[in-house]
Amino acid sequence: MAANPLAPDPFSASSPMPIAPRVVHVVANLKEGGAEVLVRALCTRMERYGIDTAAVCVYSSNLSAEEKRAFGVPVIEIGRKGRMDAGFFPRLIDTLRSLRPAIVHGHISTGKYAGRIAALLAGVPHLVFTEHGDVPYDELRKLVNRVLHARTDRFIVFSDAQRTDLIAKESIPAERVSVIPNGIDLSRLSTDSQGVRAELGIDDATLLFFIPARIIGLKNIPLAIEALASRERFDGHPWMLAVAGRGPDLERCQALVTSLGVGERVRFLGFRDDVSRLMHAADVFLIPSQSESMPLTLGEAMLARTLVVSSPWPYARSFINDGETGFISDGFSSAAFARTVERALGNPQRRADILATAENFARATFDIELTARRHADLYREILGLNP
Repeated sequence: MAANPLAPDPFSASSPMPIAPRVVHVVANLKEGGAEVLVRALCTRMERYGIDTAAVCVYSSNLSAEEKRAFGVPVIEIGRKGRMDAGFFPRLIDTLRSLRPAIVHGHISTGKYAGRIAALLAGVPHLVFTEHGDVPYDELRKLVNRVLHARTDRFIVFSDAQRTDLIAKESIPAERVSVIPNGIDLSRLSTDSQGVRAELGIDDATLLFFIPARIIGLKNIPLAIEALASRERFDGHPWMLAVAGRGPDLERCQALVTSLGVGERVRFLGFRDDVSRLMHAADVFLIPSQSESMPLTLGEAMLARTLVVSSPWPYARSFINDGETGFISDGFSSAAFARTVERALGNPQRRADILATAENFARATFDIELTARRHADLYREILGLNP
């Protein structure tokens, strides 16, 4: 498609309808989180399946001009200034109306509410929503969901366990909930970790724990900080924790680090676009989250042969076989999490087998090419097209 991806509205009302069906993804932005990574990956792969795509970012895309040009798919930025900015909504409706998609595919809270409502008001014939994770749930949202769910053709989740929960929680007919595991572009993972330890100021004898995540409540980063701070050493080694990400709970986490006296052992790296490089340099990948659906960083850790230690978030056992591909704590206390770290590090004879099994599982499960093909098949099924 010849549309300029930098234009705020690349499709005019007088332009011809695309020959291929058009799917428009509605998301907050196109950088940082797992949902954003998935949208970028899907958009850049749909052309090979005969599907036209565009991405609508309710806020800024957070992509540079060069990244937008390289993206190769139209990116429309609505430019919402914040939660109090209600003026974005008419612009979102007008944008979707001008794009005239066959399907609007919403992601995270932005797509779940504003995206689906705007799509209905714009006359979009079909809606798809991916349930990336829990959002605040109150009586108003329950009412809105009841209306929107009835108009949504298909819901996408990442595991059978998540599907069972969504059907029960939202009273959605089972035939409208599809399982499509999330995916990683395996060809783009970096294996070059040279210089990471020097950059962080640690030697080879120090255990490097790594958390790449938004610093928000659900990611539960204080749990990991408290667990590590309870031990001077793990497996006889000093330790350091590196956290790659940013978010509203950063100051709280920094204050906790200071209060526990481990300021020299914890590094907050800010947003990083070299997570796979950092992952290869780490000894242990930590997931202290209260809630996840299918974190892509888990797949990156397994592919990097980095030991996985996780809290028991609801779907953890869909992706981690405790003691076989990683380790899951038996609770959300710092003591339980610290014991699980010790258990993970306490059997070096089995470690190679665990890491190899985890890598094989990740290659079979976290593959963006399979994810993209299944999405394309789903879109074509909804539109009544032959696969």
